[in-house]
Amino acid sequence: MAAGAGSAAAAGPVREPYVPLTVGDGGGPVGTDRVHVLKVGPDTARTVLVMVPGMFGAANDFRWVARDLVAAVPGVQVWAFDRREENLADRSGFRTADPAAYYLDGHYRSQDPAASAFAAGWGLTRTLEDLRAVVRAAARGGRRVVLGGHSWGATTAMAYAAWDFDGFPGYRDVAALVLVDGGVRGAFDGTGEPVANSPEQVKERLAAIEDGAVFDMTLSAVGLGDRAESTQIWYQRGPPGHPRGRRHRLAERHQRALGTSGRQR
Repeated sequence: MAAGAGSAAAAGPVREPYVPLTVGDGGGPVGTDRVHVLKVGPDTARTVLVMVPGMFGAANDFRWVARDLVAAVPGVQVWAFDRREENLADRSGFRTADPAAYYLDGHYRSQDPAASAFAAGWGLTRTLEDLRAVVRAAARGGRRVVLGGHSWGATTAMAYAAWDFDGFPGYRDVAALVLVDGGVRGAFDGTGEPVANSPEQVKERLAAIEDGAVFDMTLSAVGLGDRAESTQIWYQRGPPGHPRGRRHRLAERHQRALGTSGRQR
């Protein structure tokens, strides 16, 4: 991938570590009791923007916009959150000569649903507890934390702010929220597809998960494969041909949010 955009590129290669954080026991295979954070921007920043990806997304979704943002807003570092289920993804194809053939021709190692009953416990409570470990790590040293997300990730950020962590409200952990295409009522109305979230529909989905339907197959209909990872894996890739120097539209939204959420420290 390119080293960065705008002034960040002119300053030389940008250090973007992808680091693990240990979290609570989720009952999964060895190595899954951790999450990862992609860090973009200076460790000396006094404000950390923690971003949660969408339902089928991952930390790399935010790499380009994070580069643009830290170049435009001094004193900000972005932490892009990878949920614990990313530990199950087979990324080895990206180390081959032809990643497209590896994934689209079905060579990747798929997780067996019959051996994955543990994933039924990886719901909202587990996700928010994991996310809190990230938020608290970001706040060390008295740093200001802004929590944001895209799509389902924005909804997660809203849930975090309203969550009761053993008597401590989540909103006290953060200075502000950044919600991108999600989180608020009616955010998904423009898709043309009704959101199936009535109490009855939610109960049906939870019952199906308890019965072993632990993987979401929503995107299997797009024709890129009939397994859950077939399309989701492409969210690990950066967009090809990203124009250097061009500002990302999401970066402008984040910059405005950070500029109006309180004084930079």
